[in-house]
Amino acid sequence: MSPQEDNQVPHVQKGDTQKIHDRFVTIGWALFVILIGVIWLIPKDVVPKGAFFLGIGAILLGLSLVKYLKGLKKSQPAIIIGTITLAIGLINFLGLELKIVPVIVIILGVSILFGVLFKKKPK
Repeated sequence: MSPQEDNQVPHVQKGDTQKIHDRFVTIGWALFVILIGVIWLIPKDVVPKGAFFLGIGAILLGLSLVKYLKGLKKSQPAIIIGTITLAIGLINFLGLELKIVPVIVIILGVSILFGVLFKKKPK
């Protein structure tokens, strides 16, 4: 195998899609439960503000990226919720005082805009 072939991400066969999707969902839940456990174990004064939301956003967006790289269908709600929770986590982590509802509305609008601008054209 050449070095180039070794670095390529194999695409999923049609029959395996559901099994792989279910596996990613299980991995996502496992990471979520681990995140909660870790945050509970660490003293509250040590856990950075926004860590929970940053973790959730990273899990959702990370799984969406892996699914995309594997050639699986992306979950638009997971991408939107992941982006929103990541933004909320960053806002909290940085200590900024922003109203959450306007931020959510802006992110929702941006995601709709990107959905229209980068939608695959029908063949």
